[in-house]
Amino acid sequence: MRRLSCLLLLPVMLGGCDFLEPKVSQEKLEAALKAWLLDHKLEAKEIHCPDDQKMVNGNSFECTCEVHGTQIPVSVKVTDAETGEVQWEPKYTTLTGEQAAEEIRANPNFAGHDLEVTCSDAVLVSIPDSKWTCEIIDKNDGNKPYVSTVTFTDGEGTHNIESVPK
Repeated sequence: MRRLSCLLLLPVMLGGCDFLEPKVSQEKLEAALKAWLLDHKLEAKEIHCPDDQKMVNGNSFECTCEVHGTQIPVSVKVTDAETGEVQWEPKYTTLTGEQAAEEIRANPNFAGHDLEVTCSDAVLVSIPDSKWTCEIIDKNDGNKPYVSTVTFTDGEGTHNIESVPK
């Protein structure tokens, strides 16, 4: 009878081994991503990382950070399971609305002009073929309105900006 009870317990103990395997702390990872974004002058409204991710070298997964209403996917990879080290990088390059505005102001066609530039989003994510718009008021030209379209050609941040009268 003793042998039978030991055999019955064995599957329960093995089934519990997965429960004991170290996991990536979802809470700590989300806090680290929030701090990292703040270091880059971006404030995340929400950050979502999947729970129950195994702390195993090479394990890769994706978190999503909502910054100014824009979803930014972030790739995460466990690099050292023993120390709990993970690395991450945004899946796509981002450009802030202010960076786009500075680039528009630097356009030779607007040289010497006092421009008021307002981009539709505070963060532009370089999803291939995505388009973002910025409104321009040229104060030197009787408040003439323009619209600039930022078009990303790849996920690496390569883009074109075209400005036309509105």
